[in-house]
Amino acid sequence: MTETSIPMQPNRAAILSQHLLVLLFLLLALLLTKQVSPVDADAYLFWPTTAFAIATLANRPHLFWSVALGLWLWGVFGPLGWWLGTLNLLTLAGPLLYHRMTKHQAPAASIPTQRLLDLARIVVYSLAPSASIGTLILWATGTEGGLVLAAAFLVYLLSDLAGTLVFLPILSQWLRREHRIDWRYLAVTAALVLISPLLVWVGLETYAQTALFLVLPFLTWTAQTANRPTLSHCMLLIFLGYFTMAFFGLGGYAAVNTVAEMAPLTLLMAAVYLTLDMLQGMRVDRDRALERAEWLSLHDNRAPAMNERGLIRWAETQRSLDGFGALLYRPVNKEIYQRSLSWEKISAMETRLITLLGQRVPNAQIAKLSDLTILAVAPSAGLSDDNLVALLQVEMELGQTRFTLDGALAGITQLSGDMTDNLSRLNELWARAVQLPNLRIEVEREQPYEFDAERRILQFQKYRSAVEQGGLELWLQPIRALTSGLASKAEVLARLRIDDQLVSPGLFLPLFNDFNYLTEFDRAVLAQTFAQFEQMHDSLEDRACININISGATLGDPNLVPWLGERLEHYAIAATNLGIEITETELVTDKATATSNIGGMRRLGLNVAIDDFGTGLASFEYLNQFEVNVLKLDGQFISDVANNPKHQAIVSSMVAVAKSYNLELVGEFVDNQEALDCLQELGVQYAQGFHVGKPSHAWKVTAPIES
Repeated sequence: MTETSIPMQPNRAAILSQHLLVLLFLLLALLLTKQVSPVDADAYLFWPTTAFAIATLANRPHLFWSVALGLWLWGVFGPLGWWLGTLNLLTLAGPLLYHRMTKHQAPAASIPTQRLLDLARIVVYSLAPSASIGTLILWATGTEGGLVLAAAFLVYLLSDLAGTLVFLPILSQWLRREHRIDWRYLAVTAALVLISPLLVWVGLETYAQTALFLVLPFLTWTAQTANRPTLSHCMLLIFLGYFTMAFFGLGGYAAVNTVAEMAPLTLLMAAVYLTLDMLQGMRVDRDRALERAEWLSLHDNRAPAMNERGLIRWAETQRSLDGFGALLYRPVNKEIYQRSLSWEKISAMETRLITLLGQRVPNAQIAKLSDLTILAVAPSAGLSDDNLVALLQVEMELGQTRFTLDGALAGITQLSGDMTDNLSRLNELWARAVQLPNLRIEVEREQPYEFDAERRILQFQKYRSAVEQGGLELWLQPIRALTSGLASKAEVLARLRIDDQLVSPGLFLPLFNDFNYLTEFDRAVLAQTFAQFEQMHDSLEDRACININISGATLGDPNLVPWLGERLEHYAIAATNLGIEITETELVTDKATATSNIGGMRRLGLNVAIDDFGTGLASFEYLNQFEVNVLKLDGQFISDVANNPKHQAIVSSMVAVAKSYNLELVGEFVDNQEALDCLQELGVQYAQGFHVGKPSHAWKVTAPIES
């Protein structure tokens, strides 16, 4: 349904009363016009009436006969006479044609485009029949008077156009009860309109017209901050105020007495309104894209549930988690299903599991943590054994295939205040449950489960020793430009080498986070990057940028920016050749310091990127608060983007967000040529993944891909 049409099915009594009201309104307006219009300007108030008639039929086509009769009486007893008044009735064909021709048309992709199409269709359908037929008939008379009358009729129709542009949105908003108006804007608008008459009243007539220069900046600001009904009514006040001054020569303006003199002013007002309306629509489009992207960041893109970020956001909104428990479900052979089934089938399985959890666990908040890994948080009383046992073996049906999904469950009957800690406890419990021979359920019912503290401490010390004693290795993965003219990039990936074996970040970073070692680890990675960067800098192509991940803990370090500046100067490295990626292993605890640090890094000339954008714990908070200039899309949207319409829509929305903020966009986990081509078509500027280039211990940045 478009913005200017709404289906109505009133009863007969309501229809009759509406007919009478419309007819009465038009006749009263005619009488009022006869009393207040200047002698030589009888036609002035006729075109707003035509615009009112067109707007009424655009929203209430069943009122055609009363609108047509009222408009014809306007012509007969008003300024046009029966001949031109009858020709003017052709303008009413526009709304009827609009309803018939746009009934089955899909709405436009953007709000400004839809508004333009709606207005253009109604105006063209309304004015084209009247202008063409009326002008042809008048021209055919061959008399000089007929030609003059034809020209005047065309000028009058242009006034109809201006009136329709202004009155149609306002009347539509009132008929659809979309008139939530911020009266503060209207008060300021009224004050601006009154400035000119007040200046004349106090004897400053020379400066009266300068007040007009205050109006346009205010209306532009209104378009960017207020809703459409508020903007429309502000424009109506401007419209009526300045036309009243033009009618009667008030506010320092010379009186205009002919339709030809009035037409340029009406068209100028209409053009201003149309421009501001499009600006407001673009702002709404941007806000909706951000809201949609924010919603996507809180919810899984394939299953009807929150993601981990949404779960943590929900937990933060609760005053306390006392009385809440949690249940973690995961299939015993999850990896087999991931390798053998398509994403559509996995999505169907997840939907079935989420539905079953919602039925078995009352009042649950359900989140999907990863593929086939579902978490339910609910009041502890709902986590009874009877409900849990039924989840161990779930009957699945995928097409013609039926099978039983064997799972394991971990539960906590009392959550702590830290949801991240709760998730760690649940993972430990699930690892125990999956080892059980029969009933794979492990529930912590009373005292919180004690982790194997001694084992974790020894493991942490082993990893820390590797960092501090030469076991830290920095690998480099290329980030390729998808369009010519863009510089190539690369990302530093940290590994630990222990006993001649490489240890991935997924093993040591959680421990570093738990033992508050992330800042020291990030400093070690940065220091080693600077050292190797100096040695290999000559081999890097101009403007090549190497990105380094840092954690939220490091981002909150007040000494970070001075240290980076000193290192850049010491190694004589151009700041534009270095980028910082914000990871979300740990939430930023000191946002004021983090904001200051990111601003300081940008002033140094460093590039700053948000990693795993769209699904991280705080991606959109970072985007709105921090001065970043690069977004890296999370890999779950990219790996199958070529064959997944939902992921394509998500990436398109991310491209729109990036363009709104003038940011560079990088797609991660690009593992095939189809995904690479799709990203390039959608407007993503950079790609990273095994298809682009695997991580390597050799420091080398390749050239950009030519378009």
